[in-house]
Amino acid sequence: MTLIVLHSAAGLYDVGINADAVDLEQVTRRRFMALLHATFSGGATLGAVGAGVLIQAAASTHFPSRTNGTPGDIGGNRYALYRHLPLLLVGAIATLGLLS
Repeated sequence: MTLIVLHSAAGLYDVGINADAVDLEQVTRRRFMALLHATFSGGATLGAVGAGVLIQAAASTHFPSRTNGTPGDIGGNRYALYRHLPLLLVGAIATLGLLS
């Protein structure tokens, strides 16, 4: 499901960049399509390298451990994952990226 959403968002972004590049080329009478496509690919490359560097630097989030109870319990730790700030931050950034 994540890959479907990710590739759909990337496709929509690519179509939007193409439309903006055509408008920009018509207004300025200069070529910008190749430059905008290169920056799109360069941004993906920088994002992948940056994520790799952060993972190697042990900056990834750790899920809170379940200290008591069984998987079916409706105990106090059931919603601990939703109060884990680093995980919520990553989720918020991903949501904003999708919406933009």
